[in-house]
Amino acid sequence: MRITARKIVISAVLIVCYLAVACSQTPEPTQIPPTEIPPTSPPTATAEPTATATATATVTATSVPTATRVPTATIVPTPTAVNTPTPNIPSPTPTPAPTRATDPTSTPEPTAMPTATATPVPTTVAIPEPRQIEGKRGGKLRFAIPSAPPHQDIHESVSPILASWGPGISYSRIFRHQWNNVDPRVGLDSLDNRFDPGASAYAGDVLCDICAEWYMDDTDSLTVVLRQDINWQDLDPLRGRRLVASDIVFSLDRLQNSSFHNKDLLNTISTATTVDDSTVVIETSVPDAELLEKLADARAAIVTPEAVAVNGNLRSGPTVGTGPWILGRYEPLLITFSANLDYFIPVLPLTFSIEASVVPELSTRVVMIQVDASDFVQVDLESLRNAAARNPEVMWTTEFDAATGIEVAFNTNRQALNDVRVRRAILKSWNPDALVTGLHEGMSFVSAGVPLRDPGWLLPNSEVQSYFDNASEANELLRAAGTPSGQLTIKVGSFGDAYTQTALSLANAVRVAGFIPTIQSVSTREFADDVWIKGNYDIYVGAPPPQSSVTAMLFSVHHSQGPWNSNGFASPDLDDLIARQTTQTDAVARREDLLEIQRLILGGAHRFVAAANVSIWTWSPKVQNFSPNSFRGDSHWLTRVWMLE
Repeated sequence: MRITARKIVISAVLIVCYLAVACSQTPEPTQIPPTEIPPTSPPTATAEPTATATATATVTATSVPTATRVPTATIVPTPTAVNTPTPNIPSPTPTPAPTRATDPTSTPEPTAMPTATATPVPTTVAIPEPRQIEGKRGGKLRFAIPSAPPHQDIHESVSPILASWGPGISYSRIFRHQWNNVDPRVGLDSLDNRFDPGASAYAGDVLCDICAEWYMDDTDSLTVVLRQDINWQDLDPLRGRRLVASDIVFSLDRLQNSSFHNKDLLNTISTATTVDDSTVVIETSVPDAELLEKLADARAAIVTPEAVAVNGNLRSGPTVGTGPWILGRYEPLLITFSANLDYFIPVLPLTFSIEASVVPELSTRVVMIQVDASDFVQVDLESLRNAAARNPEVMWTTEFDAATGIEVAFNTNRQALNDVRVRRAILKSWNPDALVTGLHEGMSFVSAGVPLRDPGWLLPNSEVQSYFDNASEANELLRAAGTPSGQLTIKVGSFGDAYTQTALSLANAVRVAGFIPTIQSVSTREFADDVWIKGNYDIYVGAPPPQSSVTAMLFSVHHSQGPWNSNGFASPDLDDLIARQTTQTDAVARREDLLEIQRLILGGAHRFVAAANVSIWTWSPKVQNFSPNSFRGDSHWLTRVWMLE
């Protein structure tokens, strides 16, 4: 497989770009406390290794819930919300419902907010209409979060809690993701089956948020035309002034501040300029297939220069956005929001207020929903089983992340492991699918580790399994490689019992393949410094590096010159595909490229996720439309949740 000279240049530029991305990352000054995770659950995120090799890897559960049935009730205005005290934590003062009443009816999102137009160059893409809005307006949504955001500045922080549950929900972006809905599961019968990513909600198509339309002049020039009916929230210092194009340019420029942790999110954007008050032209240094998705990222929030000027930053506010929620109280143990009744989609949000309590202990968060002090919660399997024992009709759902969980890597610079036949033989001697079933009761899956949220873009499980668990093929591969032997050390990071159990299972496969395995447990700090950065291992089992996008992950981890390619794997074909998918604006063609990339990753037998993370959520029967999209911190799903009286 070869590429043109132009793509070689593009590849070189992007490699340099992503080298700068990964090598410049530093830990955030205010660390988020790790969330309590059951010993047998795979992680949902990991701490970020740094160029100075000082980061300590941590595991945090920050996924948001996914999916429930769509009600058919007509939207009816309700003047006030019911206030319910929260036990077992400091009792907060409830957020009052807005005093103004509206009288919307069940309707699709207004035609005044058209969706994105198809990209004329080089291909046409059909963009669906937004989902119909259905539900009853009123009430208050209460939930608990494992830790408080580090501050209020959405541009400076990488905190998913700030983006999805904190001040970040007050802002809009240029684009957002489609609201998708998956029916909830009831009871525990479906736990008898293996987890299927295809049955989970996922990030839908990219739609306009504050834009009225967009088009590509060519492959590296995006023109965005803004809606005319968007005003900033009626708070100081904005007091409801109209959103204008210069606000977008200011926000994109600010997000690329060299001192910000999110500076590399939009690293392919070279300039953003205004044509008039309603039009922005965004130029990229190279074609970027993920540009719209990046602009839909919660961290790409549109902020105002007047608010930044108050304190020189937004760490302590003021938080003033154009989004559906107005920040109320911002305290160490409580964050509240009220509905923005001037939101440009007038029938949203459906609930009048939000109350988020900071409760670090998982057990306490579970108790809160049992005593009706919280409306939804992320749980472990044991908690779900206990809930089902009390109520066989308990509703629950799952969300997956194919790039987080328990990662396995082979150092191809090591003797014996530099032969792909040996690495493949070890995988053919191992059955991680059985490990997933035994260790996680089927609530996980084997993945190539690429952060894809659309199950249609993931390599099917049947094809993934073809790379594992075949003794006869393992023997043939070892004979062809000359039946090598010797000692191999498996370094396992201290991320929890599930990692240790995975290392023990893998050690048995290494032994079957004719080697003498040794398991060495290392601290999370040593794992980040010595393993992730320096590549000092034969085989490792641990949490994967953090990922910001598909392209960033592929260039930094799997490209032969990637800064986090610590195992020395190199494949010209894989490098070419990584470069090509980056600039591939045809979604169908890009999907095929990414499927082939996953095949080359698993075929190279050098790095993959043996147990990808699956999060479980359950909620109160009075909560309707519980169907969020959490991809890139998206929180627009909160606007569609409504409450039964």
